[in-house]
Amino acid sequence: MWSPVVMVKLAVTRLWEYVEVRLQCRRMFCTKSSTSSQSWIPSLPGLIKCNVDACFSVESSVGEGGAIFRDYSSSIIQLVVFKPFPSSSVLVTEAVCLRRAISWAKSLHFLNVCFESDAKLLVDAVADDGNCSIKIASLIFDIKKALKVFPSATVSHVRRAGNRVAHALASLSWDPMDSDWILPSVPPSILDLAAQ
Repeated sequence: MWSPVVMVKLAVTRLWEYVEVRLQCRRMFCTKSSTSSQSWIPSLPGLIKCNVDACFSVESSVGEGGAIFRDYSSSIIQLVVFKPFPSSSVLVTEAVCLRRAISWAKSLHFLNVCFESDAKLLVDAVADDGNCSIKIASLIFDIKKALKVFPSATVSHVRRAGNRVAHALASLSWDPMDSDWILPSVPPSILDLAAQ
C-alpha cells in the first residue's frame, strides 16, 4: 500500500519533470536575442530585487510572464508564474507583467523593491513624466500609482543576460492556469540559471 508521503514525493517529482520538459519545449517560442554577457547583479542589503519578464504569442494574442524575487545575498525568496492573459502586443504584455510583479511584491509585504525588466521602452515609459504611447498609457498610470505604495521602489532596465531566470519563468505559463502560480520549490533548471 502506498503511503501519502511516497505519493507526494512522486507527484512533486513528476511535476518537476513536466516543468523541465515544458521549459525545453517553450524556449523556441519565447526567445529574445542579446549581445551582452552581463549577468544578474545582486541588490544592496535591505533591498529586494524583482526580475520580471514576458512572452507574447502573435498567433493567439496571449501574454504570459513570470517574476523572481531575490535578496541581496542572491537567495531566491519567491518565484511566480503569471496566468496567461489576452494581449495585443509585446509592450502591453511586458507592462501587464510588471504591474502583476508589483502587485505580488505588495502582497508579499516587501518594502524596498527594485523591479528589473529587459523591456527598455517600458522602463523608459515608467521613468518619463511626459506622454507615452496611447496603447500603454493606462497601464503606465497604474504602474506608477502602484509603485507609490512602497517606501522605496524603482524600475530599472536590465539586459537580457541579466534577466534569464525571469525569462525562463515566463515560459512556464500555460493556458489551463486559472490563477498566478507560486512555485513551491525551485526547479533544477531555474536553480542552474540563478547560479550563473
